[in-house]
Amino acid sequence: MTLAIRKAHSHDAPALMELLQEIGWFHFVNTHPAETVLARVQQHLDLCLADDSHSLYVVQDGAGRIIGYANVHWLPYLFHPAPQPPHHHTPKTPHTPDQYP
Repeated sequence: MTLAIRKAHSHDAPALMELLQEIGWFHFVNTHPAETVLARVQQHLDLCLADDSHSLYVVQDGAGRIIGYANVHWLPYLFHPAPQPPHHHTPKTPHTPDQYP
């Protein structure tokens, strides 16, 4: 099997959504309409591609179908003595994944 790894592009959102649906691990993806999921995937994909704070790669099979992805969020801990506190209020009760925007 021939595989290719390349940087993700904004137009990969529909294929990434289909991949997430096939994986079936994510409550939000499994319980919301495809249009809603696609909008969320597109939004987050565009945020990841907006600057160098993320590296996002897709894996394509020989037919060009996206069959995997890897995403890294780079944090500049080399320049900070410890992880920085979040810039938002942390609720006292945990959230389920489908509650995140």
